[in-house]
Amino acid sequence: MDERWNTHVRPIIRVLVEILLPLALIDGLYAAYLITREEYEKIKTYDNAEGSRQLLVTILPRKGPDSFDRCLSVLEVTEGQEHVAELIREEGVKCEQERAVRKNREKERIRELERKLKKANEEKEETKNELKLEKNERAKDKEELNKEKVTNIGLRTKFSMGSPSLRWETNIPNMPIDCLPSGRVAEINGMIHVGWLDRMLQFKKGAWEGEKHHPPGINWIKSVFECEGKGYVMDINDSNRCWSIYEWKSETRNWELLTKIPYKCQLRGRSAIGHNGNIYLVGGEGSDRVDCFDINKGEWEPIKKMKNKRRWSSLAVIDDKMIVGGGLREGNSVECFSMEEQEWIDVKPTTKKWCQLSSWNGKLVATGGWGRSNCVEMYDRLSGDWLPLPSMNQGRHNHGACTTKDNQLIVVGGAWGAENSVECLKMQM
Repeated sequence: MDERWNTHVRPIIRVLVEILLPLALIDGLYAAYLITREEYEKIKTYDNAEGSRQLLVTILPRKGPDSFDRCLSVLEVTEGQEHVAELIREEGVKCEQERAVRKNREKERIRELERKLKKANEEKEETKNELKLEKNERAKDKEELNKEKVTNIGLRTKFSMGSPSLRWETNIPNMPIDCLPSGRVAEINGMIHVGWLDRMLQFKKGAWEGEKHHPPGINWIKSVFECEGKGYVMDINDSNRCWSIYEWKSETRNWELLTKIPYKCQLRGRSAIGHNGNIYLVGGEGSDRVDCFDINKGEWEPIKKMKNKRRWSSLAVIDDKMIVGGGLREGNSVECFSMEEQEWIDVKPTTKKWCQLSSWNGKLVATGGWGRSNCVEMYDRLSGDWLPLPSMNQGRHNHGACTTKDNQLIVVGGAWGAENSVECLKMQM
């Protein structure tokens, strides 16, 4: 049976039954061999409505693959039935248009599914490569840790002899939550602040405070930093792209939107830090890009690119110099940007990969590192070497670190067992 009987005729069957004149058609249908003599006589006994229904539903659709076209030809030459043929053709055009729309929608749906599948495969391959890289890094760090156990004891003992009070203490209580606050720890208004997900905790009067809530506008805190005595956070959206900068009012625990980050600066894996009225966004998605936001002018502009491409790097500022170290794949390399000369220079790599950089009284300090290291070292500008400091009590990586105005180095949280622990090193040298 020709499919057009279903697509062109059935949708308007009620209309056709009313306007079709079977007695005017049967002679032409019989001459075109579309009905038999017996069917011819039977239709003559029906009224118009029943005769039309019999022709359109029961008899004509079963008269071969060309019955539809022959029937239209008979309608076109039968007086008073030409408009019926035109009506059927119009329904056919409408049907074809709807079919084309459905076909295009289906093609678009298939293309969208193919795009999603391609993206999922790419992300799967990236995760696979990262896991492989992480496995190799662990194996190397384990070997280095075994070597360090022999040499670091003597170095630490020698250093401690000149500074007997220089040791790590746990006089700050553990945080009420587990977190991996890399880049999310800062001292603001004399209080230690830790950002995690959409929650800001602050250490005040000997205790941690900060109830769990979802502040308007904040999705996921990625960076916490201080600039010109004020606290700021950079949050990221559900796609891990840096999204906006908020000012944090620590006394009232309120947020105030400072600026939305321009689209060209919204890279995944960016780190943020503030200095001298400016906010700097560094690296991201394997990029060497650095962008600067002037808080007073409210303007964004790029500055000179880094020597290395970095993602989730660690940042510190000392004497108008921004130090950038490590990152998810960038190992232990370190470089320094002179804000006065607008130039990047290389710094000797840290002992450990993916450590956390901090500024202390004009000195650069690196804590922890990949493989849950408890290593602490300080950069000596004169010799260009990293000198060992007393090791932390708890091995850490992906942790947070900051220095306080009373010369304490604070480390917070971290992966693999250190998630809520806090310890501090009193710097008295």
